[in-house]
Amino acid sequence: MTTLDRRHFFDQLRARIRLSEIVSRQVKLIRRGREYTGLCPFHTEKSPSFTVNDQKSFYHCFGCGAHGDALKFLMEIEKYSYREALEELAQKAGLEVPQYVPSKEAERFNNDFYSIVEETVRYFEGSLQKSPGAFARDYLEKRGMTPSTISKFRLGFSPDTRYGLLEHLKSKKFPLESIIELGLGIQPEGGKAPYDRFRGRLMFPIFNFQEKPVAFGGRILGEGEPKYLNSPENPLFHKGSLLFNFPNARKSQTEPLLIVEGYMDVIAMDQAGFGSVVAPMGTALTEEQIQLAWRLDPQPIICFDGDLAGQKAALRAADRALPLLKAGHTLRFAFLPKGQDPDSLLRQGQRKVFENLIAAPMPLVDLLWKTLIPAQGRLTPENIALLEKRIDEEVNKIEDDSLKQHFRYDLRGRFFTEYSSKNKRDKNNEAKKLHNSNLLLNSSSNFYIIQQKLLLATVVNHPHILREVVEDLANLEIQDEQMQNLRDDLLSGATDETNESTQALKDFLILKGHQDALTILASETLLTHGAFARESSELEEARRGWQEVYYHHLERKRLEEEIELATKSLAEAPSQEVWDQVKALKEALIQLSLKE
Repeated sequence: MTTLDRRHFFDQLRARIRLSEIVSRQVKLIRRGREYTGLCPFHTEKSPSFTVNDQKSFYHCFGCGAHGDALKFLMEIEKYSYREALEELAQKAGLEVPQYVPSKEAERFNNDFYSIVEETVRYFEGSLQKSPGAFARDYLEKRGMTPSTISKFRLGFSPDTRYGLLEHLKSKKFPLESIIELGLGIQPEGGKAPYDRFRGRLMFPIFNFQEKPVAFGGRILGEGEPKYLNSPENPLFHKGSLLFNFPNARKSQTEPLLIVEGYMDVIAMDQAGFGSVVAPMGTALTEEQIQLAWRLDPQPIICFDGDLAGQKAALRAADRALPLLKAGHTLRFAFLPKGQDPDSLLRQGQRKVFENLIAAPMPLVDLLWKTLIPAQGRLTPENIALLEKRIDEEVNKIEDDSLKQHFRYDLRGRFFTEYSSKNKRDKNNEAKKLHNSNLLLNSSSNFYIIQQKLLLATVVNHPHILREVVEDLANLEIQDEQMQNLRDDLLSGATDETNESTQALKDFLILKGHQDALTILASETLLTHGAFARESSELEEARRGWQEVYYHHLERKRLEEEIELATKSLAEAPSQEVWDQVKALKEALIQLSLKE
């Protein structure tokens, strides 16, 4: 494409595209003279400060300063790549994006290859509804797939015949050479007749960014191997560059993005309401797929099967992500119970278990720590040196200098604290301390959440305390969003005398939409941590319990903040003085935990 071609193309694009039509897909616009106004999609606002000007082909927000054209809007709001946005706008304008490839080759791609794959999808869809597809229909019904889900994902069936698809495509006048090149047929050596690649399989079409089918995954329904068979690499399909269900996940625009292992996991989760879900196609997550996932969510959750293979796949994904990490962009991990996958959990009615897992995913740095520093007994100086070397080797994979420094501070700080040779003199005593210390490090977030829920349960079950502690409750930094919302409504109802009875307060909170939160606060799992919070406890017992937990909560927060600062200082400039300070702070935290 020459500079002149490029300039002419973009001039034509701006002349034919009405920016307001593109923006109105995401923003409700109201005409004001020559411009349109609406609530800005780039930041939260109550009064519209976002304007769209079709004549000048740009949008601008006077609140946050966001400014751009149709291309930028599609890329930033609808998560398109530059090429995807360009092609969609060109198609809308009736233009052809200038290509570097020869025009005959481009025409072949558009009018031949895509048409062949689309016709194949239709053939498989039709076969699913015919007599040979009965077994596949039964399988889908047993897996709980609804007709609308089957239609949405365009699931199909490849008949167990040797030449069915080839004969069908040839009857449509498609060239055999193209069918073979797309991997839909196999050409044996020795001049023998070609035959269908997919036979007797449930078929999953794979779509590109433009929502065009480009390849297939096929699951065998009877005996035989391989269980899953994918299309080979071809001119339309590069397995490591696509994610299954990417177009649907992009439309959902919800977070977190979940990355699972299989086609059925994706489909089952989408049907269950988890619209933002994708999967690699039978291989380890590639660098390009990680970048694709970040276009939808900068902190997606890897949610692989709870077996050894799933854990290894998650570790490979972490390893590939390290060089790509940048501020705000990472991977998180949710490990399912052994032998389970997302699909099986949902079918067994364990949705809540799954939701709890993805609500508290493991950060990447914690996965590295767990992998690099396995639980073990006494460490020799040689082993300590080796482990330090392993930490440095992993951290040095990170290319972003700032992130590399933060990871090194975190991991070396933990290492120095937990495995200093000075801290190994008394083996038995140290093993006990190490266990308690690890418990604290791995469970501090859980401690906070339990304590905060106990505080809330106490005032819900004993409303008379609410007015006494209203200021402390307002200053409490609650980590759980559900509980934070309940706390805010508790404060709003604190001055209402009609809420002084337990039932009245609960009725008030139910009207505010907190039924689920109240169920959690009344659960035996929580109240075993603090009997004083029960409705049956005496008011004075509840009052003392609230004050004691609140004090411990503040003290724990202070100690952990000091430990974090001291550990960073230790990593930057190790010294006996700072080391003693870290030990004393951690011992104080252990003693506090024993009282809780």
